[in-house]
Amino acid sequence: MASGGILPSAGRFHLEFQSVVADNSSTDPRSDRPSGWRSIFRWGAWQPFTGRGVSAFATASVTRTLALQLLFAVVTAAVVVWSLRHTWFPAVVSALPQLPTTGAEIRAGQLRWPDTEPRLLAERPQFSLSVDPAGTGEAARTGDLQLELRSGGIRLEGLFGHQQLPYPPDATVPLDRTGATAAWFAWNTAILALAGIATGVTVLAIGWILATTLSVPAWTLAWMLRRESTLGGAWRLSLAAGMTGSVVFCQGLLLYATAWIRLPGLAVVVLLQVPVVLLWLGWGILSLPRRGRRPSGPANPFKIAADGSGGSKRRGNRSGKNNPFQ
Repeated sequence: MASGGILPSAGRFHLEFQSVVADNSSTDPRSDRPSGWRSIFRWGAWQPFTGRGVSAFATASVTRTLALQLLFAVVTAAVVVWSLRHTWFPAVVSALPQLPTTGAEIRAGQLRWPDTEPRLLAERPQFSLSVDPAGTGEAARTGDLQLELRSGGIRLEGLFGHQQLPYPPDATVPLDRTGATAAWFAWNTAILALAGIATGVTVLAIGWILATTLSVPAWTLAWMLRRESTLGGAWRLSLAAGMTGSVVFCQGLLLYATAWIRLPGLAVVVLLQVPVVLLWLGWGILSLPRRGRRPSGPANPFKIAADGSGGSKRRGNRSGKNNPFQ
């Protein structure tokens, strides 16, 4: 009788111990996660470069999503500032020694220049600066963006035609060598700061407008594809997909600033942002989990059934009949 009470208890303890070991080793959803440097790719919503990375933002917090968008806006602003310092600003600096020593300024909305001959002041592949008081159009220039000082205003000419901008009627701008050099080096840092701030605000505004516009179509598409999503999750997912557009813009701007592409190529890159954002949005929706499906681990043969027996209920009944110690 003593052995009949001890052996079933020992067998049940052995099954429970194996069940605990098997549950901790085979059914733990974290057991198949990569280790080492690969584990950084399982940090949840932290990157919008892959479909799974974009889909992670559907369940991320709004604070996390907006913080990452702010980071992308800061990076984009930094790229714009760097590009200005390496394209347009060097052309202005090289034009300063070409200015006349006296008798050149903008006053009361008119250009005052010591002579009427057109002159090319500076030229780079991205930007050229010239002066043409008589408006003859004979100043040689080949930059992507051409700025020409004329008697009544500034003439800007580029890929999309030309535009005439009048001078400020109440401002006085020195254009002599000494005055223009002092004014430029006093204001160039402020100009870069304003350009960076304007870029960051523009990136944030475009991202929010784009996410608000695409959230309903994204949520509808996820519902049609039987993917788990909410309207708020679709908004965050759309915002994450929009971050890829800023990455494409930064890459194109860096190529333009280093003269790998010209202004038409940069225009193509800007237009490519739209299909890239839509493609990444669709990729993120397809990477969402299917609606109604829950992850399940492999079957555990040692898992204890609800009635306290090992294996399936049917096996427990059969083993109960054949167990002489029960």
